[in-house]
Amino acid sequence: MRKDKLVTRTMVSTVGMVICMDITTIESEVKKMSLVGSYDKDTFLKKLKAHYETDTFKVVSVQEFHEVEKLYGLSENDFMKYAKELDPVTRRPLNKQEQEQEDEVEGEE
Repeated sequence: MRKDKLVTRTMVSTVGMVICMDITTIESEVKKMSLVGSYDKDTFLKKLKAHYETDTFKVVSVQEFHEVEKLYGLSENDFMKYAKELDPVTRRPLNKQEQEQEDEVEGEE
């Protein structure tokens, strides 16, 4: 039986132990939190606040943090199913009208 080819990507994440507070109960706890990307301590805290904070949940302080590098893979079929086509020049997703035109041309072949 033939193995499916994989599309792979190495991703770096920043993982840290973070003091958080629920301001409705005035209880604090240390949580393990992570974000994709490589950050210094101050930037990591700023990004965590932007990503996780709500009106009642606050990110207070980063106690410790480190980077984790992992290799991920997805079969080519799944990749084609979930991927968005990008403009080769700007490397940004094609707008819907351009995508529909591309799909029509592919359907005619």
